[in-house]
Amino acid sequence: MTMTRALRSSLVTAACGLAWAGPLAAADAPRPMGPISGPLEQCLACHRPGNPAEAVPLIAGQNEGYLRNQLRAFRERHRDGFPMPAFTVDLDDMAVIAYAERLSAMPWEPAAAPVASELALAAGAEAVDRHDCASCHGPAFLGAGEIPRLAGQNRAYLARQLRDFARAGRHHPPVGTGARMYHLDAAEVGAIATWLAALRPATDPGR
Repeated sequence: MTMTRALRSSLVTAACGLAWAGPLAAADAPRPMGPISGPLEQCLACHRPGNPAEAVPLIAGQNEGYLRNQLRAFRERHRDGFPMPAFTVDLDDMAVIAYAERLSAMPWEPAAAPVASELALAAGAEAVDRHDCASCHGPAFLGAGEIPRLAGQNRAYLARQLRDFARAGRHHPPVGTGARMYHLDAAEVGAIATWLAALRPATDPGR
């Protein structure tokens, strides 16, 4: 017998180890978290530090609002990224919220810092400043809410997203100065991705 969409979603939510009072439950209501298992464990099998497929982003400890929005974007086919659309197609809003909340509550473990010269890092810092990236992502590049954390993210993933922005394959809103990310060249993409991946903020609540 084929499992219904609602039943699959309820099982996904239960697998995340969350107790739910409904989508409108108070933000500060305690929600006990069980061990990592089931579908969530499968997510982290790929989205983890040390995965040889370095273009896969780290998601444990990423900001909740951002995770929630990306899961919905994959589900609704507003964002492409094999195999995520297939993994999210049956998630209802409650399951999306459960995934995002559970993942965001985990500690952030940064990717291995790329080997880079001081000159390369200086070029990255200059490019990030020129494009005013901190106006949204914050001075420590930890993001907040619906803005993603970039510090310590996988370099290959960052570079792939920057290339998508540069060729308008993925939308990026204007930064604080009104600059767009649609004119990045290959050197800027590499420099920015390297600098952000190597960044280790002195004060990091995710560590």
